[in-house]
Amino acid sequence: MICGWLLDCFFSPGFGRRGSVNLEEKFKLYLGTENAFSFNSGRSALMAILDSLDIKEGDEVLLQAFTCNSAVNPILERGAKPVFVDIDDTLNLDPVDLQRKITSKSKAVMIQHTFGWPAQIEEIQNITKKQNLYLIEDAAHSLGAKYKGKFCGTFGDAAFFSFGRDKIISSVFGGMAVTTNYAIAQKIVRFREKLDYPSACWISQQLVHPVLMKMQSGANFSLSVLFLGKMLLGIFHKLWILSKAVYKEEKRGEVSSHFPKLMPTALALLAENQFKKAGKVQRTSQRVSSVLSERVNKRFLFAFSQNYRKNKSGFYALSDFNSRKYR
Repeated sequence: MICGWLLDCFFSPGFGRRGSVNLEEKFKLYLGTENAFSFNSGRSALMAILDSLDIKEGDEVLLQAFTCNSAVNPILERGAKPVFVDIDDTLNLDPVDLQRKITSKSKAVMIQHTFGWPAQIEEIQNITKKQNLYLIEDAAHSLGAKYKGKFCGTFGDAAFFSFGRDKIISSVFGGMAVTTNYAIAQKIVRFREKLDYPSACWISQQLVHPVLMKMQSGANFSLSVLFLGKMLLGIFHKLWILSKAVYKEEKRGEVSSHFPKLMPTALALLAENQFKKAGKVQRTSQRVSSVLSERVNKRFLFAFSQNYRKNKSGFYALSDFNSRKYR
């Protein structure tokens, strides 16, 4: 019976939708938002948000220049123009340069809470309201981080989170779009109704990833093991046993055919299980940030040093994950 359920879960990616629905409900409860929609990646969630805001050809979306192509390509895919804004000393969007870059074609501003450190949200909010622009939060790095007691991802018109292999919680690929705006939520619902699930082959690549990485990381560390691991990873990619975090077409400024898709049940269950462990991630991240602040700053000028002393909740601050009601 259990084997049958597992086979259904794998070969029927949307089997029961129990995993994705549970994950969405936990997100809504945790963030205190009214709507949460799961996708197979953060970029898929961003594509849904851009569609819901009717971002079209000729529109300008302002975002910080220090970002990744997963944040830029969905804008290009709609025929819109990404306008790059300088960053401040916390590696987040600079409100002063933002004001200089706004034009009559500007339609939305996307702020990124880099490495879990909140952007200058209030100042940027004031600018977007004054200029009548949509505010999108790129919260891929910042699940659990707070600004003045409020979660990042709950300030804008909409926000998206990522469950990529290097994020706070990971299902190898996965993402979530959230909003408290009813009209935007209904448009995301309609957008999602048009999507399919990823193929069983694609899902299998993601499920195998943590297994192979665990086996590789379990080996005793040495330069020879490091070289072998890198070589094996390359072979796995060539043979399509594993997928890359960024596809070739994405490096050319295009959107891969793997996106946008719905969140398959198997990956949703992984993300849900990771969600339970996020408190442990919080404690580890805080220890790492303490080491960086205390030791690295003795030899290098660290971008976060001054702000860190004022607010120690910066790096991946997952303070509320320990509560049982989110497990």
